Order: sequence, then C-alpha cells, then structure tokens
Amino acid sequence: MADNAIEKLMEEMRTAKKRIGDAKLEITDLDEKRSQAKRAHDRAIQQLAILQATLDKHIYEELPIVQAKMIAHEEIESQSGIRTSNAAWATQARTSATIAASSATNAAMNASNSALLAQAGNWIASKTSTASGA
Repeated sequence: MADNAIEKLMEEMRTAKKRIGDAKLEITDLDEKRSQAKRAHDRAIQQLAILQATLDKHIYEELPIVQAKMIAHEEIESQSGIRTSNAAWATQARTSATIAASSATNAAMNASNSALLAQAGNWIASKTSTASGA
C-alpha cells in the first residue's frame, strides 16, 4: 500500500515538474512575442522619423520630393538589413536559452526522481528489516 502511495506521489511530482517546464517555455515564447512587438514598434517610430525628415528636407531645403523619398527609402532599407542580422542572432540566443532551460528542468527532475527512489528504497528496506526483526 505504501509502495503505491509513493509511486502516486512521485507521479504527481513528475507532473508538477512538467507543468513548470511547460510554463517556462510559454514564458519564453511570450517574451519572444513581446520582443518582436517592441522591435516592430521601434522600427515604425524610426521609419516615421525618416519620413518626417524627408518631408522637412523637401519643404525647408527645397529638395525634390522624389529625390528625398529615394534617400529615405535607401536609409530605411539599410536599417532593415542591420535589424535582420540582429534578429537572427537574438533568435539563436533565445533558442539556446530555451534548450538550456529544458535541459536543466529535465536534470532536476531526474535528480529528484533518483532521490525519491532512494528514499522509497530505504523506507521499504527499513520496513522489511523491522518486520523480519520483529
């Protein structure tokens, strides 16, 4: 009866640890989505600033609008290339962090399960020796 209770307890602990790991992965995913939204927001602000500067050059410096727009779009495209390489690096770093977190969770679960099995074995051995010694 006690063996069954220990096994059920260990199963509940494994389930709880799995939920912890799943929650960590969900948090990582949500952090990624937030970061993407923040980058999109920042890009839109930068693009607006470039376009506003384009209009200002046309109005105040009498730069032809077609030429000003071409310059603005070149600047926007060059910034986009820089962001693409930075985004690739950031994605790779987040993937590595997710894998590391998953590995750490698995290692903790394995260590905990081993400790529980050892305790259960010791408990069973003590009950067996007590019963045979009585």
